[in-house]
Amino acid sequence: MTDPITTTSIDGQAGTANRSPSRTDQLAGVLTAPVTLAQRLLPASPTPVALATGALALAGLVEWPVAAALGLGYLALRGWRTPR
Repeated sequence: MTDPITTTSIDGQAGTANRSPSRTDQLAGVLTAPVTLAQRLLPASPTPVALATGALALAGLVEWPVAAALGLGYLALRGWRTPR
């Protein structure tokens, strides 16, 4: 998608031009795509994630540091805002 930008020519005539995304914008889109997908798939409330990771730790399926890392990773993904 291109964003129109306003231009002014040498003789003072106003016009618009289409600006294509830079390579940096394209790279940022590729790198933030997994985060955006995770934000869409994970629940908005931290309660289900906290209950699930707590249950996994209590059942002995994961160690408590792993459960804590999962919970903190979830909170980090929820707090990350991708540029629009």
